[in-house]
Amino acid sequence: MAIGEIFLSAFITVLFDKLLYPELINLARREGLHPAIHKLEKTLRDIEAFLNDAESKQMTDKAIKLWLEELQDLAYVADDVLDEFATEALRLKLLAEPQSSTTRSKVRCLIPSCCASFGPTALAFNLEIESKIKEINSQLDDIATRRINEEIDPFPHLIKLSISDCPKLLGKLPSHLPSLKELLIEKCPQLEVALPSLGMLHETRNSVDFSSLTNLSITNVPIPAFLCNTDVAADELVLAHATSNQLKSLTRLNVKGIPNLTSFPLWFIQGLTGLEELEIVDCGELASLWVWPNKVQLQHQLPALRHLVIRSCPQLFCLLEENDKEEEGKHEELPCMRMLEYLEIRYCEILEKLPRDLHTLEFLQDLKITNCPRLISLPSTQRKLEISGHLIEGLMHNNSLEELHVDGCPSLTSLSFPKTGTLRRLHIRECRALESLTEVLMHNNNIKELVVNRCESLMSLSSGCGLPPMIKFLCIYNCAKLESIVDEGLKINSSLECVRIENCKNLKSLPDGPRDLSELGISDCDNLESLPEGWLSSTSLRHLMIHNCRKLEALPNRGNFPTTTSLNSLSIPYSSELGLHRLSCLKGLYIKGRSLSQDLVSFPERGMPLPTSLTELTISGFPNLESLSSEFQNLVSLESLSVDCCPKLTSFPDKGLPRSLLRLWITGCPLLQQRCERKRGQYWHMIVNIPMVSFDGSLQVLL
Repeated sequence: MAIGEIFLSAFITVLFDKLLYPELINLARREGLHPAIHKLEKTLRDIEAFLNDAESKQMTDKAIKLWLEELQDLAYVADDVLDEFATEALRLKLLAEPQSSTTRSKVRCLIPSCCASFGPTALAFNLEIESKIKEINSQLDDIATRRINEEIDPFPHLIKLSISDCPKLLGKLPSHLPSLKELLIEKCPQLEVALPSLGMLHETRNSVDFSSLTNLSITNVPIPAFLCNTDVAADELVLAHATSNQLKSLTRLNVKGIPNLTSFPLWFIQGLTGLEELEIVDCGELASLWVWPNKVQLQHQLPALRHLVIRSCPQLFCLLEENDKEEEGKHEELPCMRMLEYLEIRYCEILEKLPRDLHTLEFLQDLKITNCPRLISLPSTQRKLEISGHLIEGLMHNNSLEELHVDGCPSLTSLSFPKTGTLRRLHIRECRALESLTEVLMHNNNIKELVVNRCESLMSLSSGCGLPPMIKFLCIYNCAKLESIVDEGLKINSSLECVRIENCKNLKSLPDGPRDLSELGISDCDNLESLPEGWLSSTSLRHLMIHNCRKLEALPNRGNFPTTTSLNSLSIPYSSELGLHRLSCLKGLYIKGRSLSQDLVSFPERGMPLPTSLTELTISGFPNLESLSSEFQNLVSLESLSVDCCPKLTSFPDKGLPRSLLRLWITGCPLLQQRCERKRGQYWHMIVNIPMVSFDGSLQVLL
């Protein structure tokens, strides 16, 4: 131990001895000073423990020496105060003892006359002593906390710190974490996250050192009051002299569920020079991101920000509260967030406007706005736009839009859009009054992807014209009144590659046209009666799924696919005319029973072999099926077999299942399940070596 530490340790021992004087303890209790004395004793013991730890770890750095010097100066002050207190305690004791007149007069000669009674002077002395002790305690707390937790690195190599769901955790974070890159705090309502306040911009030693932090996420954590105070005048006073770089390295900030946060102080925003992603969620009192007095002070704020998300902030009425009324009506470049590429705002019920110069952000490509019913206009240069909840003006002026999402606009009957040639993807969902897409499809020939979902009033996608000639991906879901894709007699362009149609109960027919389909899926279309031959004649078809189309009696050309087809997965109703054995590339097959297969008792039937290339096979809904035929022996590549809802099925093939089988799933086949009982069933020996076997959703342990 160094000489300074030896001296200080010995000096603290002397202070402990003085704190144990009986006269001092009695006086402290009588005058109500005992809690302060007790706190002083506790703090000194903490410091003594640290000195012992410093000795064992051979701590000799400069920070320790400075800490010792500060503590030694305060120890001298504490010693003087305790001497005063002890003297007062002794004086009062002597006054209380019965003595001879001679002795009493000699003692009184040694004590100042101003202290010889319990009058006002004595009371003033007690108040003065109490004030001094409290001041010493305060300074000791400051020294102990600052030096032990900050100057001396408790976790010098800690890179990531995550604290979650600790509702009773009290106190502050360690103040000096020089290597910390990622800090995640969630649901710790009593944990204090100390950030540099306005008064600490030049003296940050009492706050957490975030100089290396790149990712900060705080959820349901109270933040200091100064972050919730958006006094613009106070900001202006400090901003000109602010030199803090505490958050300069931060690239990602996630703030969720922070109470009392109405906006961020401008001095705080100014420090986020490297921030690239900002996400704010569930901040119920947030009114704006920050208030900026004029564009001069706003310049160069958040210069690296690329990704901004704001969700569920019901009091948000604008992004930037623009105070400079003189600039109203002017449209210049937005002086901040110049690198912004992605902006998402959801569930902000009173949001009325976006920054009037938002359209000048040349890198902004994706703009998503959902459930912001008061917002009435949008900027006009985004490449991707997602809107919902209402009809928003401004689409007619957008000349660079590439992707448009319209979601939940119940009053929208038609969608107008200029002929720009830029629109590539159009998604429309839950627009229950929408009747036609003719205008938008007619004017945008370069659309490649069209998705329509839950538009109950839509009867035809396009009336009087076909689909855009470049379209490749077409999905139509849950459009109850849809009768046709285009008017009768019109063809669909041959560029279509993927078509999915689900739950369109009124759809009766499909137009002719597509020749290069690679994927076709049609399900739950009760009135669909036929498919044009061209839909299944493509040699590029890889995935085909047709289910629950009750009036569709047969597939085109009796289901005889081209011999050159590359079909990889097939999910269709059963038909005895299917020439499945010719599908040499088929890997997955899902066969479902229908009215025409009610009498089928063995699968597959004789003369109807399955492709030997199959790796997955599902058989479902054959009420009279009794056995799996010997054709299964030819499925040398089969790895997964599922049998569902075949209540009369009792028999496996005589020679067993393919040896390649890895997974067997049996559901709704009680008779077959009984024959597979563990060790007792007739077919136990056939399934015991299959790695994964399930009966009615319950995984079996066979070995």
